[in-house]
Amino acid sequence: MKITMAFVAFASYSNKIIISALPTSKSDQPLNYIFVVTDGMGPAYLNLARIMKAHVNNGDTVDDPYPNVKLAMDPYLVGQHQSRSYNSYITDSSAAATAFSTGQRINNGWLGVDPEGKNLGNIFGAAKNQKKAKIGCVAKSQITAATPASFYGHAKNRDNQFLIADQSLSFEVDVLLGGGLSQYRYTNRPESYTSSEYAVYPEADIIPNFIDLGYNIAYTKEDLLSLDASSGNRILGLFAEGNMLSAIDSKSKINNTEPDFVEMTRFGLESLKAMADKDGVTFMMTVEASLIDNAGHLNDATTAWQEILNYEKVWEYLTKFVDENPNTVLVATSDHETGGMTIGSRWGEDPDADNYSVVDPSQLMNQTVSFESIVLVAMEHEYKNNPPTDAEVLAYSNEIVAEYLKIDPTTLTEAEQEGLLEGFMPTSESDPFFNISVGLSGVVSRRARIGWTTTEHTATDINIYAYPPTHDVFDNIRGVIDNFDLGLWAANVFGLNLEEETLKVENIQNGPEYEI
Repeated sequence: MKITMAFVAFASYSNKIIISALPTSKSDQPLNYIFVVTDGMGPAYLNLARIMKAHVNNGDTVDDPYPNVKLAMDPYLVGQHQSRSYNSYITDSSAAATAFSTGQRINNGWLGVDPEGKNLGNIFGAAKNQKKAKIGCVAKSQITAATPASFYGHAKNRDNQFLIADQSLSFEVDVLLGGGLSQYRYTNRPESYTSSEYAVYPEADIIPNFIDLGYNIAYTKEDLLSLDASSGNRILGLFAEGNMLSAIDSKSKINNTEPDFVEMTRFGLESLKAMADKDGVTFMMTVEASLIDNAGHLNDATTAWQEILNYEKVWEYLTKFVDENPNTVLVATSDHETGGMTIGSRWGEDPDADNYSVVDPSQLMNQTVSFESIVLVAMEHEYKNNPPTDAEVLAYSNEIVAEYLKIDPTTLTEAEQEGLLEGFMPTSESDPFFNISVGLSGVVSRRARIGWTTTEHTATDINIYAYPPTHDVFDNIRGVIDNFDLGLWAANVFGLNLEEETLKVENIQNGPEYEI
């Protein structure tokens, strides 16, 4: 395809002019867009996933010739983006996803709202209003969480998820599949919100509103698979009160009723395509592999690699879909890196510190549940309201290590025991999720030689993948670009007027800066 170039100027909030060279030819232009966010996954995570894939498939050890194991997405790397927000070199998910959806950088903690407090038009809204496109969001997090919500919502506080749930209804997102049931129904929507000036809908339960609009409703895998994806009906699927289960927890949970990530993505995309075909229009869909980020915040290497290999199956399905629907393009990236993961690390005064370069993947094979699940168990322990002794804390933490990490407590080093004691000892100032997880990571990651620099986000440059990779339409996102360039690129490729959409959304309620 021959592409002619036009130089288009976009004004930024720093009063600089961003010049982007953008294609104007409409021949062979894609019609449909699938955008994937692998939340929190930096380049080191991908290396870890390759190592673990090799180990799982081949019993790979460092003494063997390194097997040529690749992830399904590896051949389709086209560039990287610089992950930052308007007010920080380190972005959060809402600011990053807003850059992807609007082509603008905003403040951390805000969602679809510029630094002056004005709502921003996004590519999904523009596609819906200007092209009559069908819109879908699939996520393993709550569907009202920062990343999926940035494609339909506007909030000065990303945690105002009752407001964001209302906005998903007002927007009439055609496919909504994920967690977050608690944001939609009467048992959780408080009167403090529904009676406030910020409530879009005063109802305590807004699921009947979706039913009135013709949505099918699903709460379980059985519900979802009983529906006909080819029917052309809209769907709201809420499979957990909060986030859905991580891959490692879904294997251990008895009577798990959630669809797996591939099933949910397949049903959502097939439903969206059927709706678009029925009305003779196009579609846009975002898919978020949400829980890689959760693992990074808790420095949980085992949960992270299993989540990535679970996502790899989704990528394989999506590329097959694009092959069968050549008028569709697929872009995947992460919003930021979480945890500052390194492959190879020296853990303080470790007696084996000289072996810091020897990564041992076998240490990441035996853990049976996520650190998050372990913390939830530990927080219900009988001593939570009774200050325990050091000996009691160590005895309990050793039980946890034996039961869930499958490590013999008698092999714990002094440094590992000290980390567990500090992590499991309850204090009024401590955050058990981070403290206990860091203590557990001090055993598992230490032994595997996986390092972590933080429990928060980092400013690491982030990989961008595109399919089909040789399509000329991707030429302007190759190399190292800014995160907001992905939003500007999408608007140009799909012929969307973001200024027009911004005017359309200017009066949408975006709430206060505090959590309602």
